[in-house]
Amino acid sequence: MSQPLARVDAFDKVMGAVQFGADRVPPGLAHGALAVATIGRGRVVRIDTSAAEAVPGVRLVLTPRDGGELASAGFVMAGGHGFQSLQPLTDDHVAYRGQPIALVVADTPHAAAEAAALVQAEYEAEPLSVDLDADGVEVLDQAAVIPAGFFPDVDVGDADAAFARSPVRVDSVFDCPPQHACPMELMAAVAEWNGDTLTVHEATQNANAVRFGLATQLGIDVERVRVLSPYAGGGFGNRNSLQAHTCLAAVAARRLGRPVKLVVPRSQMFHDASFRPASRHRVRLGATVDGRLQAAIHEVDQQTSRHDLFPANYVEMTSRLYGIPNFRGHQRLVRTDVQTPGYMRAPHEHPAAFAFECAIDELAYATGRDPVDLRLANDTGTDPVSGRPFSSRHLAACLRRGAERFGWANRTLEPGSMRLADGTLVGWGVAAGAYPGSAVPTVARLRADDDGTVSVQVGGHEMGQGIRTAIVETVVRDLGVAADSVRVDVGDTAAVPQHLTAGSWGTASALPAVHDALQELRRSLDLPPTGPSTCVPPSPRSAAPTSRSRRKPALQASHRRQSTGSAAEPWRSPALSSPPSPPSASSPTSSRSASNRPSTASTCPGS
Repeated sequence: MSQPLARVDAFDKVMGAVQFGADRVPPGLAHGALAVATIGRGRVVRIDTSAAEAVPGVRLVLTPRDGGELASAGFVMAGGHGFQSLQPLTDDHVAYRGQPIALVVADTPHAAAEAAALVQAEYEAEPLSVDLDADGVEVLDQAAVIPAGFFPDVDVGDADAAFARSPVRVDSVFDCPPQHACPMELMAAVAEWNGDTLTVHEATQNANAVRFGLATQLGIDVERVRVLSPYAGGGFGNRNSLQAHTCLAAVAARRLGRPVKLVVPRSQMFHDASFRPASRHRVRLGATVDGRLQAAIHEVDQQTSRHDLFPANYVEMTSRLYGIPNFRGHQRLVRTDVQTPGYMRAPHEHPAAFAFECAIDELAYATGRDPVDLRLANDTGTDPVSGRPFSSRHLAACLRRGAERFGWANRTLEPGSMRLADGTLVGWGVAAGAYPGSAVPTVARLRADDDGTVSVQVGGHEMGQGIRTAIVETVVRDLGVAADSVRVDVGDTAAVPQHLTAGSWGTASALPAVHDALQELRRSLDLPPTGPSTCVPPSPRSAAPTSRSRRKPALQASHRRQSTGSAAEPWRSPALSSPPSPPSASSPTSSRSASNRPSTASTCPGS
């Protein structure tokens, strides 16, 4: 490939040719809208839907009285499939403000929204606790309530004693507020039944969790559920599992015998999806007078919901930022009256890095050392928790290069001492962070046809990160075919198993599987391991796409990339760890292993 490859779907996106979850408009489509609770905790004692039902075009109103058709999908971090275990409309309990209490379905979205606003409810309110310090919260030691080994506390050496005897000490507390992702594309689902088979179009990062979760909630075989998510308008973590609105759309579609689209408006997304929880970080650092770290104590309180325990995952990272011989990290969960929090970009560890690095800066000023120099002095080539050498670590090189390119030597240490020519204050800062490099088991299937088309089906989701382009480029570089002859299919549970795409492992997991399938294709065609393929002729740009059912296959190849790690831990989610379905009997297959850090990702093949 002599020229850089342009984004393969860029033109279609700007021309509006790409269909996102809510763009599908099948014949007979009905539209849903949610009525939500206006109290923060309690129960619904009476609900009046008469005014809503009188709106012209309204076809159905679902309330907790209809909860018999719904079941919980379970919490994705505790063996289930949903962003939380609580499924609205199953009973009269209100767990948080904004919780759906009714679904209205009408012929038009305007009629549905008007009718939803007319639903009247009477409540029996209970005292609520939303903030970390509110009366009525329940504080739990994470290590005591979450299975051992799942985001554990970190305890190395004797941090308390080392801190107490350190000549220089820093003790700081940082409060980080809750934050909501609110991706550009709204949460939405289009549910369609064909006999007893359900098809759902939804923008998600985890089509398999949606598929398995819906089967669980509806009490049907998973083979009767198909989920398609070829594109998502941003994910940021809060699309990483089944949402509460999806099953409601499916139930309404089944009752009405027509497709139902349910789009969650922006104002309701603050309650109908997960969010970054509030957290409080107390960081204590002990050091010598020249700034050599002797001890660090990182204690965290993190918000969770009453009905689920969303685990904190902070000290695993901060304990490894520097060579600290004595470290104690302790994490507590604070139960509050909110929906279950979750992961959000920037990475979940971001608040911890912010707090810890602020404390490192305070230590730099306390010891009179330059902040970059202090970090370099405390760098390490050995994991201070395990004692094993890092396979790679480039923090020092990054700091030195950044300082050189930024002109850090011109920075003065005293606060408020740097100004522009017009007197404007200027602040220069530095901070470090860490994030694991993970991969998840992934299935890829390739098909080369005699018209020159190469079709790729692979686990993964396109959220704007460019996974399609990366896959096309991999095929083009390997086979030497034209980019427009490569067809990529992601986010379709009927194609191959779809893993959770998050944590920067989506493309990193898909490409090795595609590469392995390309190698299998070459072996089957008796081609050398590298070089252009003359057995797969390039297709002209002007050639019209041919339907898959009418193309004559030249060859099919399938590969399953596997990761190491145990799938037996009960805290891990079947939605992410179900075994991939086998390729067809006629397809050559093989299996490779790709190791990664044991974590939620390491046993999340996406089934």
